[in-house]
Amino acid sequence: MHAHSGIAENFVGILRTEERASLRKIAGIVTMFLFLGLFTALMVDLPDGRMLGIGVGTVTLTFLIGGAAGLLYGRYVTTRTWRDSLTQRWNGWMRYSLACARIDEVHRRVQGRPATRSIGPLVAFWSSALFLTLILGLLTVVDGGPALLKTPVFATYGAWLGFSLGRALSVRLWVHDFLVSIDDLMRKGEVGLWGYI
Repeated sequence: MHAHSGIAENFVGILRTEERASLRKIAGIVTMFLFLGLFTALMVDLPDGRMLGIGVGTVTLTFLIGGAAGLLYGRYVTTRTWRDSLTQRWNGWMRYSLACARIDEVHRRVQGRPATRSIGPLVAFWSSALFLTLILGLLTVVDGGPALLKTPVFATYGAWLGFSLGRALSVRLWVHDFLVSIDDLMRKGEVGLWGYI
């Protein structure tokens, strides 16, 4: 950390916003996973007379595996990239924090890219996922039997949610540790808090 450069008040605000947003994201992902588990039970396990059968078990397993992968990715890719960028371009981070609301936005601006990502790929992904889920539901109702062969699709959803949860947890832990470190440095008077750059 370039202590002599000081810390922009806006940047500290972004860190606190990121910490709160990551908590909301974690809660949302857990809620989505519970709905996924219920949907999997209805589509896969209940036709066989089991509430928590192979479908829910498989989805839970892939969720846990995805969570572990997300934690590793968040720690060794996402937050490491941010940390390295902060070390190399501290003043740039402080300057761009004036016009950004999230850490990823600041990082993208420092890298010379637009602050916001294109939502096209995300819209395409969710549209496809919802369409596929609707088709699976209709096929299961028409067949009148268990959707056991369709379990891999639900397992994929579980893995994606787990990965998202793991990455969000990793980001929250990093932001929390960073805020504790900044608060400690300011309390000791080793860095100053700037209202503007």
